[in-house]
Amino acid sequence: MADFLSTREFHFIHFQDWKGNGFVALQRCRTLGLPGNPVVTTTVHGGTEREMECRGSFPAGTLDHLITCHAERWSVQHAHLAILPASDVKAWDQEQGWEFPDTRVTLPLFGSENEANTAWARWLQELQDLRSMHVTRPTSKGAPPAVTVCMAHHNHGAYLAEALASLAAQTFADFTVIIVDDGSTDADSLATFHTLESQYRHRGWQFIRSTNRGASGARNHAAGLAETTHLVFMDSDNVARPEMLEVLSNAIHRAGATRFPATFCYSKETLFPPIPPGSRSITRWAPVSKRVF
Repeated sequence: MADFLSTREFHFIHFQDWKGNGFVALQRCRTLGLPGNPVVTTTVHGGTEREMECRGSFPAGTLDHLITCHAERWSVQHAHLAILPASDVKAWDQEQGWEFPDTRVTLPLFGSENEANTAWARWLQELQDLRSMHVTRPTSKGAPPAVTVCMAHHNHGAYLAEALASLAAQTFADFTVIIVDDGSTDADSLATFHTLESQYRHRGWQFIRSTNRGASGARNHAAGLAETTHLVFMDSDNVARPEMLEVLSNAIHRAGATRFPATFCYSKETLFPPIPPGSRSITRWAPVSKRVF
């Protein structure tokens, strides 16, 4: 759905909260934007949680259930406008901790046909005013934020050169890199680390040597040395897409968020582009606020 919407221009896009079917499209709208700068509305029914309570059936805390409930809540909270079919739906959702956008309206889905048709017809006319306000609203000021790429390295000398080359080829310029060698014992990896340190010295990238504390310790070490607010964590056996940092920085700037999940890195066996059929992508959390580990 999100891919389809990114290839068409619409003034208005409407979803229901049910099953979170607008979740991914709303994420793209808030971060990367959609053609036409559409107004996205979501009708609130209470989602899966309300239905299960009405039926008296409750899940055993499955992951799929939690993901669905989160997507339903998120698609309401981050819509430009929430449509409530009745006041009791809003009251129930608020009791359950749902959050609503600043703009919301109650429009009947049930009751007399004339009442519902009149309310909806009046509101549809008002949508044009809402779109005008949406299109002309101020955007985030300033430039996208600078980032630091934090990389842990341990005996990955065979991969490190290609990982750093993919960062050197980024379309975004306002970044630096901190690589922490986590007590490598492989002689070839140590030699490669030393060679690459000389190669990238002119960029100001930091190559740090540390005793072995595990990948998490090495990442935290790099993060602690960073001077930027936003960090990107990347493994030393990954290759970054050329647009990775540009897209992430622009997205975080547009949305005013502090962190984003990203899938811009691939294992060395599946270089980009192209991605061979059956290859395995690796999901990374990036960027995150400094010193949030």
